[in-house]
Amino acid sequence: MKFLIAVALAVFLAATVQAQTTVTSTTNQVVSTVINPVVTTTTVQNGNSTTVTTSTNQVPTVVTNPVVITVTTSPVGVTVTGGPNATTVQNGLTSIIDALTGKATNWYGAGYILYASKLQNKVGAGVGVFYPVSDYLIGGVRLEYIDGGFYMPNGTVTLQYPIYWLTNFMSSLVLRPFAYAGVGIPLSGASIVTTAGNVQIPGTLRNNNGQPTAITGIGCEIDLWHRSTIPTAWYQPVSLGIIGDWERWSGFPGYQLRLGAEGHWKF
Repeated sequence: MKFLIAVALAVFLAATVQAQTTVTSTTNQVVSTVINPVVTTTTVQNGNSTTVTTSTNQVPTVVTNPVVITVTTSPVGVTVTGGPNATTVQNGLTSIIDALTGKATNWYGAGYILYASKLQNKVGAGVGVFYPVSDYLIGGVRLEYIDGGFYMPNGTVTLQYPIYWLTNFMSSLVLRPFAYAGVGIPLSGASIVTTAGNVQIPGTLRNNNGQPTAITGIGCEIDLWHRSTIPTAWYQPVSLGIIGDWERWSGFPGYQLRLGAEGHWKF
């Protein structure tokens, strides 16, 4: 029985030691002066145990009661880290706040023509400004106009997935398929009161005028050109490309197609 208890105690102590992290350093040594001293740090990982050893090419001349400090801690758990563009809640919120307060310097812009399949006036145009929270998440605002019909300001949130392997064929070619959703408000014939007087918004839309409209769509953006040098002025783009999408609006028949140009600016 004593033998079994001893074995169990040894196993318990071994498991306890394996789950500890030990860092050992020596202090209060007087060392000689060395030009450009070299300090070497060695880290050894064994299961859940990590041992860090530090050595130097300084030669100790006097050692008086050297003190060895041993710090033993229990492992906290597993830490998973992402790549340089990994998105966290904290840096995502920081990016959004920077965009709203004018501190952001990383923007996309787009201009495009628009075709509405079943609206009375089928042709229109639009512009958009977008801010990338990460490589995969983008927020933006757009203003669209259907010829003779109405204007529709809207906001969207986009999920995209950059594909870089095409750079093997063309160094600047990056493909970004995406899907998005948002909310817009059609405006037609409305009167806006300003300090300079009333501003009348032209248009003939009646049924959905002023009603929130849900927006969903899918599309793709292709980078065709990348600047090889650092921009020296805010108006110089980092990249240029083309963009196209297919979109639906709630409360409106048919679908909308867009095709245009986009650019990326950092300033």
